[in-house]
Amino acid sequence: MKLAEEIRKFFKGEVLDDETTLKMYARDASLFEVKPKLVVFPKDSEDLKNLVKWAKDNPGHSVTVRAAGSDMTGGPLSESIVADVTKHMNKIGEVKEDGTVVEPGMFYRDFEKKTQEKGLILPCYPASKGLCALGGMLGATAVAVKHEIVLAVIGGLFVLEAISVIVQVVSFKLTGKRVFRMAPLHHHFEQKGWTEPQIVIRFWIISVMLALAGLSTLKLR
Repeated sequence: MKLAEEIRKFFKGEVLDDETTLKMYARDASLFEVKPKLVVFPKDSEDLKNLVKWAKDNPGHSVTVRAAGSDMTGGPLSESIVADVTKHMNKIGEVKEDGTVVEPGMFYRDFEKKTQEKGLILPCYPASKGLCALGGMLGATAVAVKHEIVLAVIGGLFVLEAISVIVQVVSFKLTGKRVFRMAPLHHHFEQKGWTEPQIVIRFWIISVMLALAGLSTLKLR
């Protein structure tokens, strides 16, 4: 049975193996050229989960997630299956001052339009922000250089903010009690009487320390 037919059994999105598509996805912004066996367009996260599970159960195959393909290191190229998330997984949730939820295939340029309506920006943008998708901005870079843990250390404050929300929700649902006065974490300190400048400056200091800690591990390697 052909690979495409096997994948279509459980995959809701498009599954393509024509020569034109394979040749198109054999290139990114780098000088490399690697032709995949198959290109798929997942409809949602469930499609991706099923695809990864299939690849795990079928040795010899792998899944490489691709967004805008603006990477200059060959990161989104693969000899196996390429999953393009820009076609369907490109939605954004409600934009709030303390964050928003974005699917990995959303282009930064579209994301920026939404945030600017609220007077907000995501300052950590690359020079190619008009071309790149959010899913690849940090994730692909970290995975390509095999420093996923370092990314979590450098962005430790954001990790703590996210964890504080998870802990708060889980605790309240299971016990009816709150661990923090309010989540995310910075609101907890607001409720304790800290002023906004105190929180911002102290979080800055923590962010710098975490960034230095993460970068120091790169030096040691």
